[in-house]
Amino acid sequence: HQPSDPNFALQPFVDALKARGVLISNFFNTQAPSFRIGCIGAVTPDDMRRAVAAIDGALGDLGVTRRQAA
Repeated sequence: HQPSDPNFALQPFVDALKARGVLISNFFNTQAPSFRIGCIGAVTPDDMRRAVAAIDGALGDLGVTRRQAA
C-alpha cells in the first residue's frame, strides 16, 4: 500500500524513482492505492539494495515522513 503521508503522490514518486534509474508503473488497479515492485530478468541482491535506496531517496524528496502503509 502507498504511504499514508499527505506528501505522497504516485506520479511524483514514479518520477523521482525514474530519475534514480528505477522504473515502476504509474497506476494502480486495486481497491486500496498501492504500488508493486517487480522485475524482468535476473535480480541480484545489489539490485534490490539499489532499489530500496532509490525508494528511500524518492520518499525523502517528496517529504514523506510517515512511511507506513495506508
